[in-house]
Amino acid sequence: MTTNSYDVIVVGSGASGSFAAKELTEQGLRVLLLEAGPAVGKQEFGPLEKLTKKIADINFWERARATLQGQPVQSKAIFFDERLKSLFVNDRHNPYTTPRDAPYLWFRGKQGGGRMHTFGRVLLRWSDDDFRMRSRTGSGLDWPITHDELAPYYAEVEDFLGLYGRCEGAETLPDSECSHNAELTEAEEIFIEEVEAQHPEQRVISWRYMVPDRERVPAPAQGHDDRSPDGSLQLHGHCHYLRSPYRSRDRRGDHRHADG
Repeated sequence: MTTNSYDVIVVGSGASGSFAAKELTEQGLRVLLLEAGPAVGKQEFGPLEKLTKKIADINFWERARATLQGQPVQSKAIFFDERLKSLFVNDRHNPYTTPRDAPYLWFRGKQGGGRMHTFGRVLLRWSDDDFRMRSRTGSGLDWPITHDELAPYYAEVEDFLGLYGRCEGAETLPDSECSHNAELTEAEEIFIEEVEAQHPEQRVISWRYMVPDRERVPAPAQGHDDRSPDGSLQLHGHCHYLRSPYRSRDRRGDHRHADG
């Protein structure tokens, strides 16, 4: 029997797991990346013309059907789309509870790349207002870090993803490291001028976002597609992606408590 040896095991191939695997393998470590769901690529998304077909701004009936089919929580995600509902878990099979005084919606996906397929590619930094929520509002918790401490790491991720955006100097939303300028339409420029002229204390900014990849594989999870007989996927040269054989979280009897 062949025994594989790894320096690090990373559980979950979402944003955190994928970037952890990328950083560790770039340092020469051998990494095993475990994921509960299957690898996802462009073959899961169908013809491009199907995905680019215009849909209603508020896809009410799609969300209603998904609710009846077991996704009452997931269908509330802002970027939920019936054509891509397989990228969200079934809430009936993955129940959870929250504290009575702190309910929240838990959007989840079990596939290679995790929620990087469904977050809308919008990347905004937190400001110290966010990190000091309890001091500022009396609710939540203060973080033991500041924006300035995270800024170099924000910049590294933004540069790697090739972010589109603008430097706008908004106090409540720190500028990102943008590789490309976000172009605005004439109407959007007029809207910004009108709003900020009437409300000088308000700022209107463009989204800061990353463009979609044609292979449909999130950037930090990309690598060499060398699939072995055991189902593993070679990533980054020193990382193996392996779908976990343990699917207990899909069972109806597994009830999880999410307490934040």
